Amino acid sequence: MNKIRFGIVGTGKTVGIASNHLEGINNCDDTVLAAIYDIDKEMARSFYSRNNLENVKICDSYEELLGMVDAVSICVPNDQHIEVAIKALDHNKHILVEKPIAVNAKSVDELLKAAESNADVISMVSFNYREFPIYEFIKELIDSGKLGAIYTCRQQLGGNRIADKSVEREWRMDKEQSGPGAVSDFGCHMLDLAYYLLSASEGKLKDFKLVSSTHINERNDPATKEKRTVTNDDSAMFIAKTESGALLSFSASRVGVCNHTIEVVGEGGMVCGDFSRPNEISVWLKNKEGAYQAEDKTVVELEGKGGHNGIIQNFADCVYGKATNERTIRHAKFIQQMIDDMLANH
Repeated sequence: MNKIRFGIVGTGKTVGIASNHLEGINNCDDTVLAAIYDIDKEMARSFYSRNNLENVKICDSYEELLGMVDAVSICVPNDQHIEVAIKALDHNKHILVEKPIAVNAKSVDELLKAAESNADVISMVSFNYREFPIYEFIKELIDSGKLGAIYTCRQQLGGNRIADKSVEREWRMDKEQSGPGAVSDFGCHMLDLAYYLLSASEGKLKDFKLVSSTHINERNDPATKEKRTVTNDDSAMFIAKTESGALLSFSASRVGVCNHTIEVVGEGGMVCGDFSRPNEISVWLKNKEGAYQAEDKTVVELEGKGGHNGIIQNFADCVYGKATNERTIRHAKFIQQMIDDMLANH
């Protein structure tokens, strides 16, 4: 079976999402990187040199890349996702689109139509946290019924880079290019995980309430060095409820968070995971009718690829017909619509 030839569009300037996709491609036996393209060719050259990319073409245009690959990894700013993805589908290329899918749910409609009218092509959105062993373990525990009815689920996710006030204003801080800030950038991951873990047993999410804030209101423009306003949120907290009555809380911040943590509590016990230890999870089960016993608290060691390594493998499996794509464009729009609805009532 031939390897899937990937092209990366948008090689990155700050965070380096493209590097995460590259790691996944390199670590998957079914994929190979064939080409890269960035509108800023110096960025593409830097990415090429930094990652020692032998036998990889630095393309002069997106069209050139599309002529060389089977699949496109789309790592451009959020407001460009739709246009870049549709063009790939027009050329019958599989696509893996970075999250969030777009700046708002309405703008996804054209891509959704293109994706669903081309069923032979895989269109996936990079909700990669599902692949980490701790979340797979939690899902198995919930689906098995060992936790019983779920009472609460609490998640925290974010980053620290933008806490530095000297970081200049970039597209992530611009509502027109990025859409919402932390509530979308990190919130979409947490909402996807909540759906993945709880929807089968606890029903749909509802009754959202959101608070958000922009803590560093101005940043230096990289070109003029003058102060410019930040137009989306630095941090957000929101709550929700499932049809079964489980309470959910989410905390997202791009200006400082220790790590991604998740805690699920049910009538049969509780489980707690920390992204800094993705292969380890704390489990404390109990009799559903009884009390917690100290001796029943355990730490379980886990195995698995996780993250972008896992999602690239799943993507390849979907292309080869070995797996079903669950992170579709329709699902990504559904997640984005929840965020849009929260903001509309904010």
